[in-house]
Amino acid sequence: MHTSHDPMPLHSHAAGYGHDHAAAMGTSGEEEAAVSAFTEAALRAAASAAFLQPLLVQDEELRSPALELILSDLRVSALGDQVDVREHLLSAVRLSLSAPFDDVRTGFVAFLQFLHKETECSLKAAEASHAVPTRFVDTKLLVPIDTDEEETLELLQHVFLTFGRVSNVHRVLAWHPIYLHAVVDSDSAIMRDDAALPRSWRRYLAVLAAARHHCTPLMQAQAAEFVAEGGDPMWLEGLKHAPARFANLSEFNALVAHRPWLVTTEHIARLVRGENSWSVTELVTALVVLTTFHAQSVFIWGMGVEPDVDLRADTGVLVSSGRSAVAPPPTAAPPVPVVPAPVPAPAPAPIAATSSLGSSSTSTGTGGAGVGGAGGAGAGAGAGAGGGASKRTTAEQVAYEEDLLKGRLMADLEMLMGEAPGDEGDVYEQAGTASISVEATKLSDAGVSHLTGYPLHYSDFSTTAHKVLKTQDYSWEDHGYSLVSRYFPCAAPLLESQFSLTYNLTYSTLSKNTNIDTMPFRRAIWYYVHCIFGIRNDDYNYKEVNLFLLRSVKSFVKKVVCFPETVTKEDFDNFSATLTVDEKCHICLLALEARKQAALLHGLNAIMKYMK
Repeated sequence: MHTSHDPMPLHSHAAGYGHDHAAAMGTSGEEEAAVSAFTEAALRAAASAAFLQPLLVQDEELRSPALELILSDLRVSALGDQVDVREHLLSAVRLSLSAPFDDVRTGFVAFLQFLHKETECSLKAAEASHAVPTRFVDTKLLVPIDTDEEETLELLQHVFLTFGRVSNVHRVLAWHPIYLHAVVDSDSAIMRDDAALPRSWRRYLAVLAAARHHCTPLMQAQAAEFVAEGGDPMWLEGLKHAPARFANLSEFNALVAHRPWLVTTEHIARLVRGENSWSVTELVTALVVLTTFHAQSVFIWGMGVEPDVDLRADTGVLVSSGRSAVAPPPTAAPPVPVVPAPVPAPAPAPIAATSSLGSSSTSTGTGGAGVGGAGGAGAGAGAGAGGGASKRTTAEQVAYEEDLLKGRLMADLEMLMGEAPGDEGDVYEQAGTASISVEATKLSDAGVSHLTGYPLHYSDFSTTAHKVLKTQDYSWEDHGYSLVSRYFPCAAPLLESQFSLTYNLTYSTLSKNTNIDTMPFRRAIWYYVHCIFGIRNDDYNYKEVNLFLLRSVKSFVKKVVCFPETVTKEDFDNFSATLTVDEKCHICLLALEARKQAALLHGLNAIMKYMK
């Protein structure tokens, strides 16, 4: 068992990092610059996290003097050598936008105003103060960072104290507080608690997992955590700079990310035997980390989440003699995105966390969509599948979709099932071939190839070429949970809780309709995703997939879980005219957790077979 690396001084990393690594890279100048910027952004963010660490206390009386000292140091630096300002200015912008404590947020707003007025410092990325958490959703529809909902505000403060930030991902997840709370708990167990792999190694695995889907926001965030945990920044320059065992894991990482049904006992044997091998305990730990961050990449792409302003590799700080390039500092009000959603949804009311799985929310506008998500299914009817949608006005389309889905969810299921076209085999094949062109969605590995190491993309599961994994033979509840409990005990109950919570989460709403049972819709998404990844449950009637998920919804869900890096704002906007944005968010949560469980099952099944 490995022991955790002792944290290394952050500034020693930065001081020892230069351009002398260029010759070793063997890449083009453009790729080399991108890799260098990525590493430098991680170093900068890690150094700022250490500098701002004293702010991470709940008690305002203890936090206040620390805040004043930090702001004083920054003001002195701004009027003097400007070294600290250059290093921490982007984090100051972030805190002025998203700190959930009023004193911290207003303190940094005042500092940026001082900087603009009293000094000749300028931000190369002055637009950072106008950054948006997601390019898909109007910022005004997100839960405000200073929300009046006490429980949600306390949760955001808990997130801030745990992670040192309320990230853009957290901002989006605030629509679903009970899930966000589960994210905090699971991250602590998987990434922070003691385990077979050092924390810095787990962070590096998270970077490698995010790279499989070109998920820059997640790569940048985890790279900063990796450096903060004492990881060697040179590892971020590519797999060849890391221990050889990580390169040995690259094929496994690729298969689990894109075609987990192809993982075999032979793959496991190659990883756990010979030189630079992994123990079974380490491999189970690595599998949990990889699947977790593959799934997080799905969510980030599916919701169009942007990198935090201080984690962008393409943003730097410039000190100049003029002020003309400096945009005025932000006020306490959140920024508004440049491009509003074409079909505006009403702003959700403050969301209260549900007290138990499946209970109704006290909020009225958020359809937690798993529930409301049901609506999305119908929504798809007109949005992308034809069906005469183009001949309807937006209002007519919304009414049509609501009536259609509400009828489907409330009518006698058996009667509708009897009228559903196609047999179970046909439904299964549709799960693997929904209108997505593999060739059209392949991306170049430029920019991430130094961290992927194994070229591979998704291709459809085929019932004729590949063996279906039946949950009667290997399921999470009966097999996967016990294996993870044995080798990564702190993670197993948190994974179980997150799967169960997401599957059962409901606000019993569908758009503007209340008291709607949306379990059939949520269940259809779950088993549809499992179908896509080669898993079948004989106790589920797969006619429900085509009954409750119309074509546009299936296409969006498949694109999110198989080709997340290709999801566009148009995809997000158009797959449903009925669903609110937070309901669409819930669909992404269902998709990511179902995908995570499916990939875990294939990997764990191969490990168990090897052990036998």
